[in-house]
Amino acid sequence: MAGINGVAVSTGASCGVGFALAKQFTKRGYDLIVADSDEEIDTAAAALSVLGTEVEPVNADMHCVDDAYLLYRRAIAVGKPVVAAALSMPP
Repeated sequence: MAGINGVAVSTGASCGVGFALAKQFTKRGYDLIVADSDEEIDTAAAALSVLGTEVEPVNADMHCVDDAYLLYRRAIAVGKPVVAAALSMPP
């Protein structure tokens, strides 16, 4: 990943507030790790990547401890510090 401002994580990022926040991170030069529990996360990641930074989608449900840990492991695997996060999810 080569974002000029580091890596940001956004959950609930396939639509709505999570997607809007991820888009703002991208516009500010962050690479992204985006997560959501539906198939649309891949479509959202593709839409965000055209803005010029790298975007890694993770299909994960933040209500599930194992999926939250998966997101954590993916964030560690990029090898750069996570410098911002927007955690959006339904109750």
